Amino acid sequence: ELQAQKSEAIRVAAELQNIVDTASAPIIGIDRAGRVTDWNRRVVEVTGVQKEVAISSKFLRLVEQGSREETHRILEEAFKGNSFPTFEVLMSTASHEPRIFLLSAAPRLGPDNAIVGVICIGQDITSLRELELKKSQFAATVTHELRSPLHGIIGLSENILSKGELSKVHRPVKLMLDCARRLLDLVANIMDFSTLVQCKRTRLARDPVDIAKVVEEALLLSVRTVDKAGQPLRRSEVDLSSDISEGLPIIEADAHRCMQMLYNLVTNALKFTSKGYVRVSASADNKQEILTISVEDSGIGIAPENQELIFKSFSQEDQSERRRYEGLGLGLSISREIAVKHGGSLTVQSKLGEGTTFRICLPYKPLCAE
Repeated sequence: ELQAQKSEAIRVAAELQNIVDTASAPIIGIDRAGRVTDWNRRVVEVTGVQKEVAISSKFLRLVEQGSREETHRILEEAFKGNSFPTFEVLMSTASHEPRIFLLSAAPRLGPDNAIVGVICIGQDITSLRELELKKSQFAATVTHELRSPLHGIIGLSENILSKGELSKVHRPVKLMLDCARRLLDLVANIMDFSTLVQCKRTRLARDPVDIAKVVEEALLLSVRTVDKAGQPLRRSEVDLSSDISEGLPIIEADAHRCMQMLYNLVTNALKFTSKGYVRVSASADNKQEILTISVEDSGIGIAPENQELIFKSFSQEDQSERRRYEGLGLGLSISREIAVKHGGSLTVQSKLGEGTTFRICLPYKPLCAE
């Protein structure tokens, strides 16, 4: 009977090993010494590194230099019992053309439930990343080509309007100028999408930033913003105000991107608020070293099932062709990316028909205090 149990255990182990070897997803096993214990056929197909070469090799030597530090950190955490749902690894290949793996890592337990290694499973996303890069490059090229003629149209229109003559064409030229400026804003948003959202490695500037002044400037710009009909975005029935705590610290951040993030949120609030208020508040928790900026409105609100959708690129709550509100659906995704690149977050709380609050949380190290 004991022999039968042993034979059955061997058979089950062989079946499991066969499943690992023939799986359509890359599967890699690593022991506590950091050496490869499993390297299935899919990994061989993608990397060209044969199993007999990979087995017992240090896993980090099979990873490109730029990914080693982060991969080492994740493996160390996995050895402590923590799982990682997704992380990207740039894998070395026999052809010297690195491939990008999106992997999940989980601790591997031995017979006594002790952690004996890590098992990684995932997919090759190289083609997807290449497609994203091409999309980003296409967007950058198209927007770059559009900017020059738009600047020309704006310059010529402003020149005509500045002369104060030709009253008959004053209104159509003014309309042409407003349209060109709006189109230039759209082009700028697409460029920002290309550089910020698509290119995850974009670095931010590090400036001394006074958030109180950034809020003040964002409100001034928002008041002057017009819609596609040339009408002020802020309706006369909407009170636009700020409530800034005294003594906010001067923080290290990207001043231009902070302004862009706040301007996007304030104009978004004004767009969806026909009466009532839009209020911007800011406060700092010096113990936690977290700066919180809220943009609250009494507008139409957002349905619960759409509160994450609105942060996706080119997405709006109303996706129909007859939608009432204009826009590409890039402002919120760009704003969240700016917050994330600062090490922070952008979240939303809303009730349909009762208004919305967007909340930015930014970690900081104060440069000085006012």
